[in-house]
Amino acid sequence: MARLTKNSDREYDVVLLGATGFTGRFAAMHLAEIDRDLKWAIAGRSGAKLTKLAEELRLKTSQNPDVIPVEFTTQSLDALARQTRCLVATVGPFPQHGVLVFKSCAENGTHYVDINGETPSVLEMIKAYEDTAKSTGAMNHDTHSDKMPKY
Repeated sequence: MARLTKNSDREYDVVLLGATGFTGRFAAMHLAEIDRDLKWAIAGRSGAKLTKLAEELRLKTSQNPDVIPVEFTTQSLDALARQTRCLVATVGPFPQHGVLVFKSCAENGTHYVDINGETPSVLEMIKAYEDTAKSTGAMNHDTHSDKMPKY
C-alpha cells in the first residue's frame, strides 16, 4: 500500500472512526485483510464495543488494531486527528457528526475520507473548511457510497 508522505511523525497511518457501526465493521475487516504493515486503529464512542470488534478482527485475521474511545467534542476529535495521517469516517448522520470530524482534520493537517452521501452537507463542509485544509496540507475528500466500486 502506498504511504502518505505528509505527517509521517503521526502514530497511525489510518484511524477508522465509527468502526462498530454497520459500514464501519466492513471497513475494519477490509483494513485488517489488505495490509499487514499498516499502522491503524479503530475509534468510536464505545470503548467496550471497540474492544469486542478488535478481538473479532484478531481472531479472524490476526490483526490487532489499537482501540481509541472518543467523544464527539472539538477537544477529543482534535486529539484524534493529531494521532493519524488519515482519518476514515463512517459516522453518521454526517450533518450532525461529520462536520466536527471534518473540521478537526482540516485544522490539524489530517487527510480525511468519509462515506457521506449527503451532498448538501459535503458542499457546506468544503465551503467552510477548504482554505483551512489547504493551509495545513490536509486533503479532505469524501467518497459517496454510491460512487465506490461495486464488487
